[in-house]
This record gives sequence, C-alpha cells and structure tokens, in this order.
Amino acid sequence: MIEKNKQCAFCKALLFDEDDVVHCPVCGAPHHRECYLSSGHCALEHLHGTANEYNPHPENDSGEIPLDREGHVCQKCGKISSSDTIFCPYCGTLFAKSAENEKDNFPKIEIDVDDENPLKAAMQQNALGGIDKDAKIDGIKAGVIASFVRMNTRRYIPLFAHFAEHKTKRNWNWAAFLFPAAWNAYRKNYVAAAVFGALAVCSFLLITSIAVATGAYLDQLPVDTTLTFKHLAEAFSTVGYMHWILFAAGIGLDALSRVVCGLYGDSWYKTACFEKLQAIDELDDPDEAKHQFIRKGGVNQFLGLILLYPSGLMLYQAATLLFQVFTWLMNL
Repeated sequence: MIEKNKQCAFCKALLFDEDDVVHCPVCGAPHHRECYLSSGHCALEHLHGTANEYNPHPENDSGEIPLDREGHVCQKCGKISSSDTIFCPYCGTLFAKSAENEKDNFPKIEIDVDDENPLKAAMQQNALGGIDKDAKIDGIKAGVIASFVRMNTRRYIPLFAHFAEHKTKRNWNWAAFLFPAAWNAYRKNYVAAAVFGALAVCSFLLITSIAVATGAYLDQLPVDTTLTFKHLAEAFSTVGYMHWILFAAGIGLDALSRVVCGLYGDSWYKTACFEKLQAIDELDDPDEAKHQFIRKGGVNQFLGLILLYPSGLMLYQAATLLFQVFTWLMNL
C-alpha cells in the first residue's frame, strides 16, 4: 500500500508503508532513509523558508491530493514510481507516453510537469541539476535531453549547459579515465568505445613483450627451481632495448588514451547525444522517431560490463609489470 500517496523528495519513487522513511526536520518532506543519508540533507532544502516550501498536507480546497495514487509500474523491474517521472528511478527504463500526446517528435517524450505544483516543479528541477526543463541547450530543451540521457541527468544536463555556454570541451571524468572503452560503450558512444578498446589491446600487446622476454629466461631454469627475486632480476637484465622501448610505448599509449578520454569524454558524449537527437528530429514518421529515441537513448549496461574486462586487464598487467620493474631498479 502506498503511504498516503507520498513520494520520496530525492528519488521521486512512491513511498509504501513498509519503506524505511524519514522526514525532513524543517519542512517534513519524506525521504527513503537511504536517499536522505546519501544526500546528507533535505532534497527540498533550497525551498525552506519560501512560499514554495514543502507542505506535508497538500490537499486543496476540494479535498483532492495533487499526486495520483496509481503511478508508473515499471515493465522491466516491476517497481512503482510517481506518475510525473519520465523514467524509472530504480533501473532507468523510459516510460512510454500515451498515444494522444504523440503530436511531435520531441514533445511527446518531454517531461510533463504541473507548473502550479511547486513540489513537482522542485523535484523535476532537481532531476535536471537545477536547469529548467524548457531551457534550451544548443537549441534543444533540457527536458528532452534529460529524457534521452536518462541516467545521471543531474550531472550531465548542467554539464552540457556549461559546455554550450562557455564553448569548452574539457571536463574531468574518472570513469572515462579508468575505463575508457567500457564507459563509452555504457553511454552508447560505440565509435569511441571501439577506438579505445583497440588502443587498450595495442597497449596490452606492447607492454606484454617485456613479460614474454622475462618469461623466456625463466622458462630455461630447472623445473624444480624456486623462483626468487634474484631470478627475476637476472631475467630483467637479459631484456633487450627493443623490449624496453615497446614496454615504454605501451605504458605511454595507455596513459595518454586514458587522460584524453578523461578530459574529453563528456564532450564527446554531448556531441554524440546532440547528433542523435538532431537525426531523430529530422524523421518524418513520429512512431519511428519515438522508437529511435528510446533505442538510441539511455545506456547499455550489458556492453559496458563486458568491456570492463580489457580495461581491468590492462590496468592489472601494467601495474604488475611496473611494480616488478620498480622493485628491480630499487635493488640494483
């Protein structure tokens, strides 16, 4: 049963009697305990002391409650969220709009918010990182971009606005730095994912040459030999200059590709999103436009997880060899 038709002020999911709910000590806004602890404060803190402060008793003169009781039932994860959400706050699945709203390409998927309801407006603005849904970023409404990005919109909508306003392309992204191919695949930027995947393979092959060279020396030792640091030092001493050059090239290529992706990954993602949205906008068939909007938007969790392997393998191999080389050099 839904708890008095209320929703979490942070994630916007409807609250049930069995949920662990806490309330803001100032305005009384309900939150999942997890959500409140993760943010560290009330999600509607910016409204405290204003005319739009959360009202724990939102009934109007007719006794009706502005938020409906039914909400969205996600077809993917089965959880219920409030009816004003555009995608499931639990798994990110986009909620389809009714056919009667399908008049244009973008507006039919755009966020619908009752501007007279301050609670809904505040929650929608929070989902866009404080950017108004009607504000245009390079000619496209923020609400439309949020519907397309779906996941982590609170970060990307303000970031896209910053890129557009300041005409800059640099911003640091740790996920893109640590896992270039996986992050790009997750964000459905497949061309960049293929490029960084290929660079990771090349880097791995280059740095592995030194492991092959040392392994060839260690394989010549008697089978019952207990390997010691002395044997490893002797193995590195036999490595030729070409192997060291290949090793340095591999480390350099990997480091450079990670730094470049960390700096420009978000900008590439913005460019890819806007190019896709422009292509969808040019489609004449509204049904096909909606299909492409859903198919090309959001994230690809499956491919992102798969491509975590080459990035992780490269990090492990590079870290292991660098540690061995560093230890050898320190003991010369």
